[in-house]
Amino acid sequence: MLGNLRLFETRLARGDTFCEIRLDGSDLVVRTPSGTRRLKHASEEAAARAHDARVERMLAEGWVRQHAPDPLSVAQTALADRALEAQLPASALVYADWLTTRGDPRGALIVMQHAGEERAARKHLARHRDYFFGRLRATRVTWCCGFFDSARVRGDQVDDLIELPSARRLVTLAIDGACALDRVLARLPHLASLVVRADRIAGPLAHRSLRTLELVTSEREVTDVLDDARLPALAALTLRLGPRWTSVPGLVGWRGTFRGRFRALRTLTLDGVALDDVQLDVLVHGAMLRRLASLTITNGALGDLEHAMLARHAARFAHLATFTAERDPTPRPVPREPLY
Repeated sequence: MLGNLRLFETRLARGDTFCEIRLDGSDLVVRTPSGTRRLKHASEEAAARAHDARVERMLAEGWVRQHAPDPLSVAQTALADRALEAQLPASALVYADWLTTRGDPRGALIVMQHAGEERAARKHLARHRDYFFGRLRATRVTWCCGFFDSARVRGDQVDDLIELPSARRLVTLAIDGACALDRVLARLPHLASLVVRADRIAGPLAHRSLRTLELVTSEREVTDVLDDARLPALAALTLRLGPRWTSVPGLVGWRGTFRGRFRALRTLTLDGVALDDVQLDVLVHGAMLRRLASLTITNGALGDLEHAMLARHAARFAHLATFTAERDPTPRPVPREPLY
């Protein structure tokens, strides 16, 4: 495991002179007694290759390495990184100082953000854009302690996002477009709120601390995805389906969720979900309803029959702090068998 850890700085000496070579994102910084040069490269990988090539050439020219790296010290550095980061935000300035001593630009960003120096922080981010944003472009983010706190990205940007060190403490995420949600949830352990707007929602959905989930889709099979989800901390679920469904086949899997799969759920919003009397009966008599504090059923989700059923069981909803159930003013067509 130690062999996979990289040092960010190499110090060489020849006679009375010295040369320090370190990686700074996609830049190679070379410091000698005569000054400091910053050599830009297309990527962090290219900068790392240039670092190795320069060190090898200088060693061949008679330079010697100073303070050869001790693998144990490298491992201890990685452990200190994780320990200080885990204590954020309380450890923000201590962590910033630790990063700055190692030439990591995230340290200076933490200090600027902590002091409210927004203009300086923007300039710093622009100067180190590749380090903080990688290949992400036109991304809307907010920050906390040098890391992304919230972000909104397209589905085709998700892979670039979750690979970024800047995103590893992401708390709130909105995704516009289909993506591999299982990879997103696996790579973002601090995620608490997720909104997905996509024609297709694919599982499995599993996350131990996700508390808020909103799915905006026109795919019926999303209910099966929810029935298979493992979200023990989920407290608020919103399902928005459009265009509005006019028939109910394909929703049978939703009954499992109504029976109380999400034991921490307290808020449920169904928008455009055409419930039939069987599913509604499961909701009325299921364990989930007893735990809810807020229930909203809107956008033509209930026909006259279903609305009358709710009225008959009004006592079962009396404990709710908030309860909204809109009647569908248009008659629902009866699904017909195909003629062929």
